[in-house]
Amino acid sequence: RNPTSWARVMWLSVKALLDPTLDSTRVIRREMAKPELAAAAQRAADFGMVQGGQVSREMVAGVSAAGKLARQAGKAAHAVPLGITRSPVVAGASALEKFIFKPVGWTFNRFSDVFGESGDLARVYYWKALEPVAAKRTAQAAQQARTKGLPAPNPRQAFEELADHVNKATGVISSSHLGISAQQQAIETLMMFAPRFARASIGLFNDALHGGMRGELARESLVNLAMAGTLTYAAIGKAIGQEPNFDPRSGKFFTYEVFGRNVGIGGAQVSIVRMLGHATISLEKDPGGLIE
Repeated sequence: RNPTSWARVMWLSVKALLDPTLDSTRVIRREMAKPELAAAAQRAADFGMVQGGQVSREMVAGVSAAGKLARQAGKAAHAVPLGITRSPVVAGASALEKFIFKPVGWTFNRFSDVFGESGDLARVYYWKALEPVAAKRTAQAAQQARTKGLPAPNPRQAFEELADHVNKATGVISSSHLGISAQQQAIETLMMFAPRFARASIGLFNDALHGGMRGELARESLVNLAMAGTLTYAAIGKAIGQEPNFDPRSGKFFTYEVFGRNVGIGGAQVSIVRMLGHATISLEKDPGGLIE
């Protein structure tokens, strides 16, 4: 919606991530503290927009456990009985902890913090860009109701739809607000990679099939995402001298061959399109079997 705002969020994210002298989130929080952004964030939160960074951090929650693994390795090594074997075991564990586990854990924890905070900032900018659209929709709905002599519409509806769209378009959604228990959330986290991100992406596809402001925003986002992904994929293919594969029924869909392996753009959206392609194959080969 606003390339300048997007570029600023990306710049602050990279700056916070790569500069070890900076607090990994302070530079982003300083931006969020600006009066106009703080006010927009409060309005967005009132209508249900997810903030706080904790939801978006689920994508890196697993790998950020490297620090815990380091401590466990150290404790296990020091628990080895005294004797000839203890010294090399302790030395090896200490080396792993010092040169691998601690640096990896620090890197992923820092990335996790920056990822969460920059996601919050991006959502606030996204909300701020579309808030006038929701206000216009609300005014138009009220005017139409007065003209037709109908009851006044819900003045919060357009803003709640906007908040819901911003959540889904940026890959976050509140599982608690959907009525999903904490136990089920824990199971999903163990069984799936970023379940809330996947649920948000599926929700965006579902919204695209509906009317109103929610449907319009979803369709626009998906079209823009498809155009950006397709152009990027095609440009990479031209640069490396390979033909792009745009057939979602193919296992090589949106991939290129790299050292004998198919590597390509990932994400829930691509996975959903690929799943629809596989369903199409099944429908062509055995329509009755797919229905069953």
